[in-house]
Amino acid sequence: MNVEKVFMKEYSSDMIASQIGVPQQAVESWAEEFRIPFQQRGVSRNFEQEAFDVLKTIKNLKDCNRGFDTIRQKIEVTHPAVWDGPPASGLPSAQALEKLIGETVERCLDQKWEQLMGQIGNLNDLAEKFAQASYTIGQMTEQARALEEINSRLRAQLKILPSPDEWTELQEREKLYKKLLYDLHSRVQRLEYGDQVVETPLAVEGLPVIGAEVMERDTLI
Repeated sequence: MNVEKVFMKEYSSDMIASQIGVPQQAVESWAEEFRIPFQQRGVSRNFEQEAFDVLKTIKNLKDCNRGFDTIRQKIEVTHPAVWDGPPASGLPSAQALEKLIGETVERCLDQKWEQLMGQIGNLNDLAEKFAQASYTIGQMTEQARALEEINSRLRAQLKILPSPDEWTELQEREKLYKKLLYDLHSRVQRLEYGDQVVETPLAVEGLPVIGAEVMERDTLI
C-alpha cells in the first residue's frame, strides 16, 4: 500500500473556493467541465494538491478571459496526470497517442492475420486442385501409353498383311494353282486308265513339264 497516497492532504471544494476567491459552485463546475479528479466525502468534494493547483490555474486563466480550449491545453501540458479529458486542440496526449498506436498496430495485425489466413486457404485450394490435376494427368498418361501400345501392335499387324496389289496377285495365283491341280489330277486319272495324253500336261509358264516320265512310271507299275 502506498503510504504517501493514504496520508496525502486533501482540500474540500469550499476551502479551495475561499482560498482562490470564487464561489464553491464555480469550483465544482470547473471540476466537472475539465474532468478534474476528486474524492466524494459525504456532501463534500475533496481534491488533492495537484488538482488544487489545476483549479488555481483555471481561475487565473478565466480572469484573463481564456476560453475552454486554451485552458484545457494548458492543463494537459502542465498537469498531464490530472487531465482526464480529450486531447487539447486536437493534439493527442502521450497516453492517448500510445493507446492509438497500440490499437492501430493491433488492427493492422488482425488484418494481416486475416489476409494470411485467406492466402493460406487459397493455397490449400490450389494445392488440392493441383493434386486433382496431377491425378487426372497421370490417368491420361496411362491411357495414352495403352493406346500407343495398341497402335504399335496394329501397325505391326498391318506390316504382315499384304498390300492391295499383293492381295490381288495372291488371289490370282490361288486360282491358277487350283486350276493346275485340277488339270494335274485329271491327267493323272487319264494316264492311270491308259488314255493317250497328246499335249504336254501342265504346260504352264513356271511349272515343270510332266509327260513321258509319268507315262513310263505308269507303265512300269
